[in-house]
Amino acid sequence: MKMGKFDSQSGMSLIEILIVLVVTAILATFAIAQLGQSKTNLQRQNVARELKVSLERARFDSVKRRASDTSKRASVKVDATTFDVTTDLNTNGTIEATDTRQINFGSSDIRIVSSNLTFPITVKFDHRGQITATDNSGNNVTPRFIICNNCTALTATPENANFISISPTGTIVMTAFGASEPTFQNPVVGSIPIGTEIKNTVAFGTNYVAPGGGTPTPTPTPAATPTPTPTPTPPNATPTPTPTPPPTPTPPPPPTACLRNQRPAQDNCVCKSPMFVRSNGKCQ
Repeated sequence: MKMGKFDSQSGMSLIEILIVLVVTAILATFAIAQLGQSKTNLQRQNVARELKVSLERARFDSVKRRASDTSKRASVKVDATTFDVTTDLNTNGTIEATDTRQINFGSSDIRIVSSNLTFPITVKFDHRGQITATDNSGNNVTPRFIICNNCTALTATPENANFISISPTGTIVMTAFGASEPTFQNPVVGSIPIGTEIKNTVAFGTNYVAPGGGTPTPTPTPAATPTPTPTPTPPNATPTPTPTPPPTPTPPPPPTACLRNQRPAQDNCVCKSPMFVRSNGKCQ
């Protein structure tokens, strides 16, 4: 029996298979690492957005309730792995012990750090939306927070950290770490002198005090002018009756046009052109 000739190009060698497997493993490793990094970045950004939204919600709550009293101001207490949000949750107009909720992300590697702050930092908003930020010792501080993955203020980079700053007016800004921080001027709050653009002739209630002190002089009410009694008019004589005009006779309605096969003499109609009365008396 004649044997077929072996063709060395009919398959792949063991070395070629090993090379393909090694390349596939390297690509899969890079893909898994990139996917894990994307998930970590997404978690960090979600925590940073949640902190920013919580600060904005606390600011709105204080402005809405006109919380000028310190004990009634909404606040956010920021720590390394948690932050507490205190707002008027039950909408009764004041702050109570049950109005605080906590956001905890300690199970992940996400941390809130700062280069010069001692945590926890409490940020309170007044009735104008302006802030008062204090550290754990009660010292006034400038709130600057770095939200990062397993890092410190020295190892934070734009790839692994977000940055949140709060201006004195209460504006909350979130940027990538290392980006230029916007600047905001401090608000200028003036005082309006008493009596400015206020009419001293307008009073509400009985305890009104005119500008400059004293009691305003009431304006006398003018006396009413009596209305003279009108002279009675004598009754007229017996009125002359007006003759009733005779009724106008109503003309009879004009006869209607006859339909086909109607008889003018019987149906009280007129045979109009192009029809005419036939010998049988019908209009056709």
